[in-house]
Amino acid sequence: MAVWSTSISISSFARVHTVGKQNAISTLIRSPVCSSRHRQQWKPCGSQNTGENAHEQNYHSVSCRAFKCPTHCFSTSSALNQRGRSFTSHGNTAGTMKQLLQQNRSRNHANIHTPLAVHDNLYRSPSRNWFGHARLTPEQVSEILRKNEFAQTIKKQDGSYLNFVSNQVASNNPIEDRRAKAKSHLSDAMLFGVFDGHRGPACAQSISERLFNYIAAELLPYQDLLQAQRLFDSGELREMVEWYHHPNDYTSQDRAYTYQKSLHRYLQDNLSVDSHEGEADIAEDLITAFERLDKDLSMEALTPSSAVMYDEAIHTVFSGACACIAYIDGSDLYIANAGDCRAVLGSQDADGFWFAKPLSIDHNAHNGDEIKRLKGMHPPNESSTIIKNGRLLSELVPLRAFGDVRYKWAADTQRNVLNPWYGSDVVPRSYHTPPYLVATPEVQHHVVKETDKFLILATDGLWDCITPQRAVSLVGDHLLLQRAKTSASFEKRHMRLGEVKQQLVQRRDALRPIDRINAATHLIRYALGGSQNEFDHDRLAHTLSLPNDVARQYRDDITVIVVYF
Repeated sequence: MAVWSTSISISSFARVHTVGKQNAISTLIRSPVCSSRHRQQWKPCGSQNTGENAHEQNYHSVSCRAFKCPTHCFSTSSALNQRGRSFTSHGNTAGTMKQLLQQNRSRNHANIHTPLAVHDNLYRSPSRNWFGHARLTPEQVSEILRKNEFAQTIKKQDGSYLNFVSNQVASNNPIEDRRAKAKSHLSDAMLFGVFDGHRGPACAQSISERLFNYIAAELLPYQDLLQAQRLFDSGELREMVEWYHHPNDYTSQDRAYTYQKSLHRYLQDNLSVDSHEGEADIAEDLITAFERLDKDLSMEALTPSSAVMYDEAIHTVFSGACACIAYIDGSDLYIANAGDCRAVLGSQDADGFWFAKPLSIDHNAHNGDEIKRLKGMHPPNESSTIIKNGRLLSELVPLRAFGDVRYKWAADTQRNVLNPWYGSDVVPRSYHTPPYLVATPEVQHHVVKETDKFLILATDGLWDCITPQRAVSLVGDHLLLQRAKTSASFEKRHMRLGEVKQQLVQRRDALRPIDRINAATHLIRYALGGSQNEFDHDRLAHTLSLPNDVARQYRDDITVIVVYF
């Protein structure tokens, strides 16, 4: 998640890399060090557009053309116009660099508004990519994409089956996204979640291991809660859910005792309140679980059990994470979202067309209702500073999140607890009436119908690149492929010629070169290198072979879960 606004002027960039006229331009164009130091401002594809093909439009950055992004267009002239003063301020060498850039642009970019991926003569070679690394083969690309694939089929108590797949690809190192899939021990309900961390993975890691336990505890009927309490006391039960982990999914063994202790206390509090008498309100219970976990994160940081746990707890609350979870019990589907991850339902109408239904709303500066809610919680004289440059207090993009206590704790508490740990004053500017940030989710309820075929949960790294409608169409195509593989005959004995043609077209489309194993992988592959139901291997290979310190300039971590109904 792009949270912190970071940039460096081309003047500093020129000062670092200008080592001579010819060497300067060579370094500017080819060196990955150049890309990592010159932090550009760019618009991700699809971020400001709502049309189905919005992700295929070209966006123009204000960066030098050393940055070659397969899904973005970069305008050298725009960079020079906006940064020209910085270049000229460094004398003749920088001025010569500007001339070389203009000459090279006119030679190789006759149309600077064309994506650089089109200019094969400059950036593509049979064996090397644009920064000199060996080109990835299709097999190597697939190996990278499938490293974190996960698929599972669950048999429920009523004898029915639930299938789900998942995958994730990192841009940050380490990856800041997390995912979770689990089944309640004491009921037939299933839980799925994606968690998008920022300022490190600590908060996302913690809530990915704990939130489902809190939800399961909150939703239990009173008698089942008593049973769970007895099992916890006897040591027979340590968690409220059964997890489905990929071997690469990390688990915090050193903090397991702290997590269990907090969960045990939560169970005791629920029993003392006796809140499960009467009919349960699942939406309210989900909200309570989110808020209680966020409160426990803060309490663990303020009252640590040891020096080691103190450091871990501070890391957790100093970072932050958005969360989007699905709770599925029979035909009841609940989505609880805090932040800018998304849940999208994929449905198919009687004519076979796929359509997307969003089940979550982004909590960011593009959400007018969210801005109104936030400003209504603070005095009118703060209305001009709460949201600035599209960010909370000019810093944070999501307007709801776990952790991020810099926007929740009182200023004095921050100075007493965080400043000694961080080494400087961490209190944001214009910080007068906290909290400015909450972890309270928005909850939507949907009754699954026969036309509803699957649910997509994904972090914003996916939605930056493809629209919900395109994502649903891709997963629908994947289902069509499975049908084509298992059926060689027409569905009906007596068919009209138009129906025969329609099925033949569907089978042709299904046999295109898409991932045949995992729909989550197919979505990620398309997001990074797809166009019109096909894949550009060169574009995908370029993206996946970017060095770690460069990849984050072009894309975010991507995590996807697809649940089939």
